[in-house]
Amino acid sequence: MRLDLKFPFPSGSSAGAVDRSSPLPLYAQIARRLVGELSQSAVDTRFPGDEEVADRFAVSRMTARQAIQQLVNEGFLRRVKGLGTFVAQRKIDERSLASFFDGSASGGQPMTAQVLAIGPEPHPDIPPDPALGTNVLYIARLRLMGVVPLVIDHRYLPARLGRRLKQSDAETRSLLDWLKRLVVLDRVEMQVEAIAADADSAKRLRVLPGEPALVRHMRYIAKDGSVVMSGRSIYRGDVVRYSFSVPL
Repeated sequence: MRLDLKFPFPSGSSAGAVDRSSPLPLYAQIARRLVGELSQSAVDTRFPGDEEVADRFAVSRMTARQAIQQLVNEGFLRRVKGLGTFVAQRKIDERSLASFFDGSASGGQPMTAQVLAIGPEPHPDIPPDPALGTNVLYIARLRLMGVVPLVIDHRYLPARLGRRLKQSDAETRSLLDWLKRLVVLDRVEMQVEAIAADADSAKRLRVLPGEPALVRHMRYIAKDGSVVMSGRSIYRGDVVRYSFSVPL
């Protein structure tokens, strides 16, 4: 552990502004603000104490302590007895064809998925790709690292394939790995864009509405030209970055 690195607090009064009219508790607002800064700091950087955090955000030491404890609970900070509190992790790397469950992006921390919806009813705001046909299976999942939500997945499968998907598969497996056992894939078409998190996504991802998010749109196409899966993933912009490699 390097003890010479000190966490750089931004200067200026606006750097510590919190919204006292927001229904979100002050400690949670502070924690969300700090997550983005933590992701830009080296692991093992020493983090300021309760008093410095309280001064920066003009809140009580108890509120500052709650914010820091939340970040410890979520794995962004870690306490070392007799030494202090330190940055514990950087951003998670999401890769286009890598399995979320193998732990390669999380430094071995547990990665899990919660099924939010599975059935024939499409999402009201996210229509299925017409190329999938009229009968589809819709799957929504929340993927987490430990207790921290990272991404919401919205996926559609044609009913001929979807009827073979078990809920236990959606909870424990990469849908892409599952799909590869049924069809021969030819390619994936993707677009990645930055957006502001809407109210529903923000609630699921435990961020503030309007905070930065990444959206990845995708369609998976089989060797016979048919679209066999489509959808989008909405990522927390403060803890996830999208990584890829292009052969030259």
